[in-house]
Amino acid sequence: MKKLIVLLIVLSIFAINSTAMADDFYIDDGGSLTIDHATWQNDRLWFDYDIYTAPNPGTHVDLVTNGVVYDLRTYNNSSLDISGGTIRDDLRTYGNSTAKISSGSVNFIHAWANSDIEITGGTIGDTVNTWDNSTVKISNGLIGDNFQLQHNSTVYFSGGSIAGNLQGWGDAVINISGGSVEEYLRGNHNSTINMLGGSVNHLAAYNDTMVYLSGGSVGGSFNAHDDSIIYLDGSGFAITIDGVTTSLSNGDMLSDFGKLIDGGSLVYYTGIITGTLADGSALNDEFTIFNMGSFEGTADIIIIPEPCSLVLLSLGGLMLRRRKT
Repeated sequence: MKKLIVLLIVLSIFAINSTAMADDFYIDDGGSLTIDHATWQNDRLWFDYDIYTAPNPGTHVDLVTNGVVYDLRTYNNSSLDISGGTIRDDLRTYGNSTAKISSGSVNFIHAWANSDIEITGGTIGDTVNTWDNSTVKISNGLIGDNFQLQHNSTVYFSGGSIAGNLQGWGDAVINISGGSVEEYLRGNHNSTINMLGGSVNHLAAYNDTMVYLSGGSVGGSFNAHDDSIIYLDGSGFAITIDGVTTSLSNGDMLSDFGKLIDGGSLVYYTGIITGTLADGSALNDEFTIFNMGSFEGTADIIIIPEPCSLVLLSLGGLMLRRRKT
């Protein structure tokens, strides 16, 4: 009797685990599919995975209300519209495929290899990651954790909310004109940040990142490290050090006016920068510039030059960096 009970328990556990394990389904007929049921709630769906065996790549998928999938992956010009329903784990896009999300929920998003994602609503429960020339456009919706861009990928962020950090690595481009980033807007390793609007809590640039700040609000502080440059576009800029305020002109470097703090291996310039950005937003933030000690480099924060100089700057013809000695 005891042996029978043990056998039944083992079989029950095996049955539960078998149900929980995801099966793989490959769909590559080039047609259209609407998912409005939970049949695949424990399964992975692969659309146009193999361009050599798919007879008609370019399958279109609609995930709508009541549709549930465990994991969904798009390849080779396939397209996905999410207007409801749930992806319980990952949405992965590859190879010129596209995904549009207007409502519903996805846990993670991973975008590779020239894929395009447009988010106009819905909820991403965790993280969005992009690689290899992928593009993401966000005008609404919620990302529950971080958004991380790598390897020449680009984001256009005009609305919605990111609960964690928005970060770029490896020649990534971040364009932000609206929406909110609750933690850091951060660039690393040759990234570019163009901030025309929106709100972020902190702004930081590392390792040859270029930042162009002309609008929006920075709630806490902004920092330039290593060989990164933050350009400020607007008017009426001034710097305050120990209660003394000094007006700034076009082309001024904040490290020429900032207070030097020497903490041994951690040496930096700091102060309070005020002014009006090009979009009319008020700037009143603490800044730090790390270009000495363990962060030896040419980092700085610069009041953007006159328009004619800005054209040269954008072409890489004007170098306004200077090493501090």
